[in-house]
Amino acid sequence: MKKAIIKLVYTLTLVLIVSCTSHPPYNTANLTEEERISRIKLDFSRTEEEIKQYIRKYIPDVTNEHIRWWEESKSTGMYDY
Repeated sequence: MKKAIIKLVYTLTLVLIVSCTSHPPYNTANLTEEERISRIKLDFSRTEEEIKQYIRKYIPDVTNEHIRWWEESKSTGMYDY
């Protein structure tokens, strides 16, 4: 189970990196709130089902419960709070 968790955290990190870098970066310091929200929607455009399919390529037996647990425990390592 521990190897599966490590593998998933790695996979989710890759998904987030791909999502974040799929569009050219630019300075967000002077964006309005509306522009910032629009940019977030653009950068993080993957659906939950797309992410699950991607994870299942690497961890075929992953369940929705595993994914929820990883999200709730903040195991993906991509949280600022």
